[in-house]
Amino acid sequence: MTISSASSLFHRRSIIGNLIAGSRARDGAIVFHRPPGFQRCCVYCAVRWIRLASALVFAAVLVFLAALHVYWALGGAWGSSVSIPTVGGRRTISPGPLATNVVAFLLLAGAVLICGQVHLFSTGRFSALFRLGSWCVCVVFLLRTVGDLKTFGIFKTVRGTPFAYWDTRLFSPLCFLLAVLAGVAASGSD
Repeated sequence: MTISSASSLFHRRSIIGNLIAGSRARDGAIVFHRPPGFQRCCVYCAVRWIRLASALVFAAVLVFLAALHVYWALGGAWGSSVSIPTVGGRRTISPGPLATNVVAFLLLAGAVLICGQVHLFSTGRFSALFRLGSWCVCVVFLLRTVGDLKTFGIFKTVRGTPFAYWDTRLFSPLCFLLAVLAGVAASGSD
């Protein structure tokens, strides 16, 4: 067996050989021979990486928001003046430490659901619940983006308050981004 025939045997039987070496076409250009299913495999891997990146960004934002809620529950004041909608200078709700900690817990639960959906840890026989929970998280953030049509969300009617300013520029767009990230992470079927 000559070196060229051994080389061509290697290139015909090896995926790496097909991808790296290729062969020469009549005009001298190198033509790469991809194995069947190679394109589908690369697209599948790219989609998995996009889902994983979406889940990691989503989880990082939710962990930060959960820590901020715990900070507020412990009496912290930074950012709390613009975190609750106001009408006529009065807060529409006055959540106590327990309610604020419940929100922090729910934010962490949402992060765990999304991370489980992209298989950052084994979900075992609960994978269907993680899928359903991930879509529910997506819907919750979409609903928060739309709002209650009065004090918060993109269709709010109360304007001119510090909360309305930040809701228009940060809170509602962030909720929409989180809904998109959750939807991307939840959309996988693996």
